Amino acid sequence: MKRTFIAFKIQPPANALQEINSIRNKLKNVSVKWVPFQNYHLTFTFIGQTNEEQLKALEGLLKQTADQLNPFTVDFKRLGTFGRPGNPKVLWIGGELSDPVGKVKNELDESLRTLGFNLDGKPFRVHLTLGRIKRTNNLELLKNTIERYKEYFFFKEKINDIILYESVNGPDGPLYYPLIKEEISQSV
Repeated sequence: MKRTFIAFKIQPPANALQEINSIRNKLKNVSVKWVPFQNYHLTFTFIGQTNEEQLKALEGLLKQTADQLNPFTVDFKRLGTFGRPGNPKVLWIGGELSDPVGKVKNELDESLRTLGFNLDGKPFRVHLTLGRIKRTNNLELLKNTIERYKEYFFFKEKINDIILYESVNGPDGPLYYPLIKEEISQSV
C-alpha cells in the first residue's frame, strides 16, 4: 500500500524563495516545522492508502483529468494560517487561479470514490504550505508577520502538469515521490 495524493508541483523563483527565507528568519522564535522547498506542491486531492490495482486505475484517471484541464497560472499572494486564531496549525501562502478547476476537481473526486477511496470531502483551498506550527510560543510575532504579508504578491506559477505522488514518512518529515505525471495540454 502506498499513501498517495494528486498535486501540482510548485517551484517558486529565486526572489520568492528569498522572501520565504526572510519569513522563516522572522519567525525563528516560533516553533514551525518548515516544508523543504523541494516538497512545495499544490494539493488537488488527497487520496490516502492505495493498492497496486488502484494505482493502475489512477493512471487512466490522471490522464483523463489532465485532458479536462487547461494549463493555468496561480498567483501566490498573502500569508495566512489554518487553525483557530489563538492556536494556528499551518502557515501558508494563498493562491488565486487563472482558470476555475472546481468542476474538474469534483469530477475527479467522484471518480475516486467510485474506485473505493474514502475522501475527506474538504474543499479545494488554493494554498502553498510553508510549515506546520508546533507551538505558538510567540503568537504576537506570528500575527505581525501575517499582517505585514497580507497583501504581498510572492510569485506567479504556470501549471502544466498534474502528478500522482507517494508520500513516505522519513526521519525529517515526509518525502514525496512522483509516481505518475501527466501533461496538461488542452487549449481553448
